[in-house]
Parts: sequence; C-alpha cells; structure tokens
Amino acid sequence: MKRHKKILIILFWEALENAPMLIGVLLAIRFQAQNLGLALICLFVGTTSGVIAIHFTESKKFSNQPSVKETLTNCVVFFVLGTVLIFYFSGHNVWWSNWVTDMLLGIVAGGMLAIGESWGWQTHDTVKTHILSMSLATACFLVGIRLIYNIDSLPIMLVVSMFFNIPISMLIVFFDYWPEKEIKQSFEKNNNVLNETRR
Repeated sequence: MKRHKKILIILFWEALENAPMLIGVLLAIRFQAQNLGLALICLFVGTTSGVIAIHFTESKKFSNQPSVKETLTNCVVFFVLGTVLIFYFSGHNVWWSNWVTDMLLGIVAGGMLAIGESWGWQTHDTVKTHILSMSLATACFLVGIRLIYNIDSLPIMLVVSMFFNIPISMLIVFFDYWPEKEIKQSFEKNNNVLNETRR
C-alpha cells in the first residue's frame, strides 16, 4: 500500500474516533446552563462512543489495539475531563476561562493524556512526539470549542464541528503517523513491549 494512501486511511479513522467526542463535549457545554443532566448524558454518550471507536479502529491505523482495561480507563478519563470542560466553559468574563487559558489548559491536559496513553512505551522519541501532538491538538480543540459552541443554530454548529474535526485530526496524524514507516515501527515496538507487560 502506498504511503499517502495509508496516511489517508489513518486520517479517516482518526477523524472518526474524534467526531463523537467533539460532538458530545459541544452539546454538553451548550446544554449545561439549561439542563445539566442532559448535558452529562450527551457528554457520556459522546466520550464513550469515541473511546469504543478507538478500541475497535486503532488497529486499522497500523497501531496497537487498546486492551479492555485501557478502554474502560479511557472512558472514565475522558468523561471526567469532559465534565471539567463543561464547568470551565460555563465561566463568562472571568480570568480563568479565555483564549489564553484555553491554550494553556489544552497544552497541559493534552500532555497529561498523552503521557497516560503512552505509559509503558519503550521508544522515547515516539512518546515525545505523541505528547507534542496531543498538546497542540487539545489546545486547538479548546480554542475551536470556544468559537463553535455559541453558534445559534444547532445543526450549523454540528456541521461546523465536523469541518473543524478535520484539521485537528490532521494535526494528530501529522505528528504521530508521519513519516508513516518510522512511526509504524515505533508503534510495533511499543506494542510488543506492552504485550509482554500484560502477560
């Protein structure tokens, strides 16, 4: 399979994994002021769907498939993080919720997520690259959410979010999977180490 075709396949699955999480977070932030229960339901469905998608499609990205334990852990982590974002974006005209804090929080949260996901990886260069990609992507993710969730029309907001999902996914793919050959070798090496650890 040609290299560019592989990258497009990876981008497709990455965007598919990210889409339900993005929609779930946007709906939760949008509804939290009117109905917190509905907001949490939207968040739970979105984050859980995204994590389940990761569990079944990660191997299609020439990467290692998460274990059931890792998937359950990710469900909890992403839901908790999403809950924090609900209350973070509920603040208006406050010093702790603005464009600057979006970027700072995104860098910190993305880095922590990447460290958690890459725990046990043996290839340090791959870990550093993953931390960089997740930090930048999460920072852009938060800035994008601030731009999108106030769109008056719900259907338009959802359509815009799907277009926004593409560059975010491209950013992750660029750092984590390009050049594809070298990254694939790193993931295979990490996967072998993780498999040995699980035995």
